Amino acid sequence: MRNHIFKAWDPVDKKMIYGFDFLYEDMVGYVIGIENGVLTIEKEGDGRKLIPLQYIGRGDINGKEACEGDILQTFSNDGSKGRIGVVEYNEKGTSFFLKSKEGKKNYNFDLDCYHSFEIIGTVFENPEL
Repeated sequence: MRNHIFKAWDPVDKKMIYGFDFLYEDMVGYVIGIENGVLTIEKEGDGRKLIPLQYIGRGDINGKEACEGDILQTFSNDGSKGRIGVVEYNEKGTSFFLKSKEGKKNYNFDLDCYHSFEIIGTVFENPEL
């Protein structure tokens, strides 16, 4: 069975919440559900909606689990730095990809094209990256 691991961004407290694993049923303090086909995570009591960010199935060079919304620095086979981009999910292709902005164009790259990468931030905590 596939393990569905998430972290979630709390837009009110402006902090990342880690440890949502849907093999466990005891996510104390949170209500997890599906609304119009979209995963929802709410903080119990105040109904605050969190932004779920799914684990992509790969870790970075430091062993950190990479998720949607993470900003990655990629590396080639020889260790040289590649592109920097944001992990996004492609609904049509049902896969994760790296969205990189260079100049005025956006480039989408399959994450499997990269030898390794390092998480250098998130779009929520480090929008300047």
